[in-house]
Amino acid sequence: MATAPGRQRSPSAECARAARAEVGDARPSVATHPSRREDERVETWSDPDPTGTNTENRVASLYRALGYEVTQNVMVAGNQIDVVARKSVPGTGDVKLMIDAKYRSGTSIPKSAVLEFRNVAGSVLGRDGFTKALMVGTVPFTKDGKTTVDDDPRIDLVTLDELVRWILDASEAMSRWVKSRAEEPI
Repeated sequence: MATAPGRQRSPSAECARAARAEVGDARPSVATHPSRREDERVETWSDPDPTGTNTENRVASLYRALGYEVTQNVMVAGNQIDVVARKSVPGTGDVKLMIDAKYRSGTSIPKSAVLEFRNVAGSVLGRDGFTKALMVGTVPFTKDGKTTVDDDPRIDLVTLDELVRWILDASEAMSRWVKSRAEEPI
């Protein structure tokens, strides 16, 4: 997409363009929500994926677009990790993410799946340089599932659509950063 003569793209717009180019076939499909008319179509990243492979590939592509070194299906401490994303961030140090990509065709990801993830994250975080655990679901998490990880700031639960917004929307990223810094002691 060309910019108007004399106008420059913002860095966040340029980053979003590069990320969209990187994800290639992992771009959202267009679906119609049952409560919407056919002409009110909604883009979604949560299209059918019975094996979960497409979901894992989408998550991996998003982190690759951000410059992370990404490895898929890694065994750590006897646990299979869907996506490992690693990056050295100037001023912060090394970031190593353990990511579990969950495809579900139902309405939500249950507390039992989150408990299982929390147990795996507990055995992996702090080992081999892992700094954060992220469970990415194609559908929302139950309220009980979310409260299961509320007491551990190293673990996040997010839908795939939310992750895309986190990564591609600079204002969302800035809000999360400000909130995370407000919770830290000076």
